[in-house]
Amino acid sequence: MKFSIKTKIVLAFFIVALLNGAFVFGYYQFYLADKFMESTQAIGKENAQYRQQLIEEIVALYPDEGAITALIRTEAETQGIQMTVTDLDGHEVAATAEHREGSALLQTKEVVRIQGEAIYLIDFQYPDWYEQVKPMKSLLLLVIAVLVLSVIGLIFYLQSHIVKPLTLLHTYMKTFHFQNMKLPKLERRQDEIGELMKDFAEMGQRLETSHNEQVDMIAAVSHDIKTPLTSIIGYVERLSGSKTLTEAKKEDYYRIIHRKAKDIEKLVEDFSAFSDMEHDTLKIATERVHVRSFIQSICTEYEEELQAHQARLEWTCQVPEDVHVELDMKKIRRVFANIVHNALVYVSPPVHLRLSCELEDGSLCISFEDNGEGVPDEELERIFDKLYRVDPARSRAGGGSGLGLATCKSMIEAHGGRIHAYRNPLGGLGIYFTLPL
Repeated sequence: MKFSIKTKIVLAFFIVALLNGAFVFGYYQFYLADKFMESTQAIGKENAQYRQQLIEEIVALYPDEGAITALIRTEAETQGIQMTVTDLDGHEVAATAEHREGSALLQTKEVVRIQGEAIYLIDFQYPDWYEQVKPMKSLLLLVIAVLVLSVIGLIFYLQSHIVKPLTLLHTYMKTFHFQNMKLPKLERRQDEIGELMKDFAEMGQRLETSHNEQVDMIAAVSHDIKTPLTSIIGYVERLSGSKTLTEAKKEDYYRIIHRKAKDIEKLVEDFSAFSDMEHDTLKIATERVHVRSFIQSICTEYEEELQAHQARLEWTCQVPEDVHVELDMKKIRRVFANIVHNALVYVSPPVHLRLSCELEDGSLCISFEDNGEGVPDEELERIFDKLYRVDPARSRAGGGSGLGLATCKSMIEAHGGRIHAYRNPLGGLGIYFTLPL
């Protein structure tokens, strides 16, 4: 059977109260009561011995009634009891100053005999020890009642301050959605419940941010693929629908279609890398690479593409000939591809690119600069955020996927390096990253 926390708390406190009450009552009933009975029996025995001794003293004083009266009053004051001595006809011979009748007294009578003949009758009145213990029993019942009431009060307190807030939080979590981020007033509490609500609110904000990123990504995929795809469809329709196109024109169309297809391929690669980063599946397979040869191959690879975009690349490598570095060539080539592509998208012709590499503090340091308008200083760190794009007005080609530089950062950091952006002397954007040797 499944119990709610409310039921568990009520049952727990009820059981605790019941056990405490049973313990107190049992302690009184089976321990204190027995002790009381033993004590009462001992007192009764002592009283019997005392009465026998007193009778012997009265016999010794007989028939001096004045002496007997003095003895009775002295003993009554000393023992805290009341006594009355009468003859066989009921006439009072001696008595204490006070003689009471009531249920709060234990009474017993003794006969004074001299040589077997009854002379006096003594009436003894003792305080009733059981009656004296009654207030203790009442106090015990009061303690039990207070305990029960305290438990009931505590249950109501926990119900209103613990169970009810948790129930509200549970209900809110079940009905949570991004269009309703309003939290109950519980988050104003300065205790664990309030902290829990604050943590849940922060989690909701993170989920909303993630949700918005997913929506933006879907919109980016749709827009960035639709643009080149529309161009491809248009040129294919021209090629298939026109019989007057010259061979030179067809070659131009094929070249454009190929370039647009490569743009789509680049977008797919960006989103694939994004998926790897999101699922933390970006794997690095390093190999020992000769630095100067690797940098030269990178620059040679982009010569033809850069010329087609009215761009030129200047590069310098101040690294000794014998220096090697451990890296994943495919991933680092992707880093260079993303940086070059970013420059070609955001820099208007003629494009001037400058690449340099050197050794510093046991790391290979590479900087890449362009002559574009650059990025505002307050946005330099944000360009490495996923799906971040600068002002579309700064892009001559509608911008990229917003994942290129984020992918670069992920790949560089996976190698144990670091990357940052800066405004370079040419006025454009500079990208600086390091790779440990």
